[in-house]
Amino acid sequence: MGGMSIWHWIIILVPLLLACLPLIIKKPGGTNRYGPDPRPRDFGDAIGTCWNNYANFQGRASRSEYWWFYLFVFIFSCIPLIGLASLILIIPQLAVGVRRLHDINRSGWWLLLWFTGFGMITLIIMMAQPPHHSRQEDVF
Repeated sequence: MGGMSIWHWIIILVPLLLACLPLIIKKPGGTNRYGPDPRPRDFGDAIGTCWNNYANFQGRASRSEYWWFYLFVFIFSCIPLIGLASLILIIPQLAVGVRRLHDINRSGWWLLLWFTGFGMITLIIMMAQPPHHSRQEDVF
């Protein structure tokens, strides 16, 4: 008897992902409880903000801050040893991830989905969502 094939994994993971889709797609109602709207950032400003908020898990991070910082992490990981880069950058990565989840009015605990097989896809979808504004009316 062999191990599980790719089809076994697909049969198991696809229904789990589909079951989580309503949680991902549905926006939480009400005002954003995590603070005022963050401002969009450019590359340098995003890196500086993330280093200044090295272990700050409060507040919100804009989409631009989150994605610019992850571009920096990717570039930084290509230059030094990947293990060294991950040790240096793990806390700021977690902090900006939690603040980004706060920007879409979700708890930072959603970041734990990263450690499941289908959770990475779920989190990428969530991180790409537009912000949940502090005001009652929706702003487009």
